[in-house]
Amino acid sequence: MSSEVRDEFSLTGRRIDERYEVERVVAAGGFGTVYYGHHRALQNPVAVKVLRVPANLTAAEQHEFAQHFLAEARTLAALRHPAVVRALDFGVSPMPNGVTAPWAALEWVEGETLKEFLAARADQPMAPREALALLRPVIEALADAHGLGVAHRDIKPANIMLPKAGTHALRSRVLDFGIAKTMDPSESTTTSGATNTRSNLSGFSVRCAAPEQVSGARTGPWTDVHALALVITETLVGRPPYEGEDFVDLAACAMRAERPTPARLGVDVGAWEPVLARAMAMKPPHRFANARELLAALDAVVPTESRPLALPSTPAALPVAPSPSDDTASPRPARRWPLALALLLLAAVALGAAALLGARGEVAAPVLPATADARVAPPLAADVHAAPPAPPRVAAPVEPIAAPPDVPAAPQPSPRAPRGARRAPREPRVRPE
Repeated sequence: MSSEVRDEFSLTGRRIDERYEVERVVAAGGFGTVYYGHHRALQNPVAVKVLRVPANLTAAEQHEFAQHFLAEARTLAALRHPAVVRALDFGVSPMPNGVTAPWAALEWVEGETLKEFLAARADQPMAPREALALLRPVIEALADAHGLGVAHRDIKPANIMLPKAGTHALRSRVLDFGIAKTMDPSESTTTSGATNTRSNLSGFSVRCAAPEQVSGARTGPWTDVHALALVITETLVGRPPYEGEDFVDLAACAMRAERPTPARLGVDVGAWEPVLARAMAMKPPHRFANARELLAALDAVVPTESRPLALPSTPAALPVAPSPSDDTASPRPARRWPLALALLLLAAVALGAAALLGARGEVAAPVLPATADARVAPPLAADVHAAPPAPPRVAAPVEPIAAPPDVPAAPQPSPRAPRGARRAPREPRVRPE
């Protein structure tokens, strides 16, 4: 890497533990500095990482810090997965700048980190199958480590190495188990998580931090599951899930109840959405217990592709009733059917009245209301089998239709003499004398 990185321990051009020759600075981070060098006797290239000892520790605490590091280093040396960058040697030595610090000689991997790879793609998301193929070796390596009770606790794109083509059979490998945690057998995701981690080397990169790391609660394999979900999400959306420039902003992102899943960031990954949402749940018991469970869930529903999520379509895209010009349009407006129905009801009322009057020996012609539209009235005469019209005469008043049929008819008035006729003269009455 660039020689502009500060040589914090002044090791460039010097030896460490008399066995390793340090040539140049490769990278520097929150936990120490990485150098490129080689084994003096074997001439094998190595990466030498020197850890930074917290400045606020007393001499006794610094000794405890170093011993704890060496104890974990021996556990990490037992990891044999090919995707884990192997630890070749460990030690605690005085540095040229006057401090005593733990260091580790690691297998040198020629290539680039996932962080560099994603930065070069310039917001170009990866398809789910491509992302899983790239990261599968890392997830499987962490699954093996979790099976041994070891959690990495700092999974991030900068700690995932992509070997140069032809230099290694695997597409990705895990770097930096230097702050790993060996779990106590009593620890699990079913506990409250309120107890602080026992490792004095506890630390994390806030851009991929889990809520329990920010709050200082217990960490473990479930913490790696959360970090893996964030890394996978970054490959799928083309940018980091947490947005911010300082620790406060990024820590606030880690503690939000709304988790930064692909859908929240505008990418539809299909059936992977609930898997990643569970993997980055706020509370450890709600996540997958380890990397093996996460991988099984990802393999069970691998989407063929991801696509950007679009906003809801405009109202114009909703179904529209066919216009009169459509082939399926009705020849008559649908609004006219209430009028036809009303006319049929009126016809039924008239027929009822005719039947009632017919039972009494009289037939009255059906009478429609004066407001009826004669242009649209149906030809009722064609449907009514009425008797021929009676000679012109004054029709008797029609009784209300609602009257029961068995109510006796009102007596008819006697015929009156024609107007203008004279009555017969009365006989004169003789008044007695």
